[in-house]
Amino acid sequence: MSKYPLRPVVWASRHGHTADGRKTRLFGGRGSHEGLQSYRVEPVRARILVVDDHEMTRVGIRAALADTPDWEICGEALDGIEAVELTLQLKPDLIVMDILMPTMSGIEAARQIRKISPQTKIVMLSVYDAPSIHSCVKQAGADAFLSKVRSSGYLHETVAKLLSESPWLMADG
Repeated sequence: MSKYPLRPVVWASRHGHTADGRKTRLFGGRGSHEGLQSYRVEPVRARILVVDDHEMTRVGIRAALADTPDWEICGEALDGIEAVELTLQLKPDLIVMDILMPTMSGIEAARQIRKISPQTKIVMLSVYDAPSIHSCVKQAGADAFLSKVRSSGYLHETVAKLLSESPWLMADG
């Protein structure tokens, strides 16, 4: 049995969106509703890849994002090389990634991920919060930057905004 509760069937247009705009997985059906072809849909859970060389940080990120049933942690990586490999393999919707890691930095990984998976959203994290880091992160193609000293609520809010198609984000303060 799944740890996620069953959801009621939702009906959507053939374009894969419910009335409230959520993306869905479509299952075609016969019949119509007021002249339109109807489809049974199951909500698509956003896939999130967590990348950090410190286990405690990865555990904290998982915990911060675990309460949202529309999101799933699809994998974890310890460095930039693994992040690139897992992006190809798992095709995440969003990546939460540290900047400073061994073997390949998050900045270089973000550049490579942006080339191979331009639709994947990238949130970069660092304990350092200097303006020069902000510009490096943005130039690498990341969609958001957060300082690790911020509360986990900022991470949750940033992920939610990015998954709803918001542009570049940088938490103030």
